[in-house]
Amino acid sequence: DIGVTGVQTCALPIYWHKFTATPLPSHRRFYFHNRDPEDPIASAATLEQFSRHLRDCDLVTLEYHLARRDFSRWITHTLADHTLGAELDRLEDDLMAQRAASLERSRQQIRQAIDRRYLRG
Repeated sequence: DIGVTGVQTCALPIYWHKFTATPLPSHRRFYFHNRDPEDPIASAATLEQFSRHLRDCDLVTLEYHLARRDFSRWITHTLADHTLGAELDRLEDDLMAQRAASLERSRQQIRQAIDRRYLRG
């Protein structure tokens, strides 16, 4: 199907309502962490909770999970939504590519500053 935005859409899984409101058991929930996997700062038992915690979490937490590809993995493997999981995986890929480019720019800028100050007079 092609949606109103012109983007190809896929029908929701037949069991979509199960994940939006019915709580998952503790071993299947998403646990938000701040770099320490042993110390979760929040857990999401439903997609509603997941969305709310995602909206409210700090950037350190967000970056931690994006870099580890936790969001796409949880959606794909726990909720078995391969369409959404693939979309999130692409977003995570984009982030990693942007991050690598940003790091490379920073490396070049640091080297240029050193060269200007000390190595090229």
